[in-house]
Amino acid sequence: MRSLYPNAPESAYEPFRLGLAAVTAPEEAGRRLKWVRTSRRDAEGRTSDLGEALFDLAADPREERDLLAPGARAPADLDAARRLATLASEWTAPR
Repeated sequence: MRSLYPNAPESAYEPFRLGLAAVTAPEEAGRRLKWVRTSRRDAEGRTSDLGEALFDLAADPREERDLLAPGARAPADLDAARRLATLASEWTAPR
């Protein structure tokens, strides 16, 4: 983008610095979990995580209840989030 618009202000590139990784697991025990991580890349190319969320698409198809929100963290949900995060890392790792 920068090569196409070299005179654009730095703020014009901000939306292109956001990243989203998501993994949806197969339905299991009546739940269909979706894990999402949001990240931002700075001007130097370093990436920082902005947060993660876990949703049960079977019970919450509009993704309104984050199972990782403070006060809602069940041990099984934390384990599921780590498992799905590992899958996302494996799929996106350089080969």
